[in-house]
Amino acid sequence: MPMSRTDLYSRKMGELLLKGWTMLAETCPATGEVPLMSHPTTGRLFSIAVSKYVDEMRFDDEGNLLQESTEAGGRFAAAALPAPPAHQPADRRRITSGEESL
Repeated sequence: MPMSRTDLYSRKMGELLLKGWTMLAETCPATGEVPLMSHPTTGRLFSIAVSKYVDEMRFDDEGNLLQESTEAGGRFAAAALPAPPAHQPADRRRITSGEESL
């Protein structure tokens, strides 16, 4: 039986946490489905839902995540992902060991 998307996300988050990544209270801007993960040395924010760093994500005018195409010289093409929430305040509280800290 294949793993559910939630199980896959949980597994990947667990793997990253064991490698020193930090889970944040802020969610993926592309899907809103998963907490963002902070890289242990650079602090860059990563979404396991789309397997991209947030600073590499590009959105079209409707708010859909654009995927970089290997065709057409690396231009971006619209992906079949839901638009990010219209407004979501950035909450940079870090969650460690089940407790929130600022």
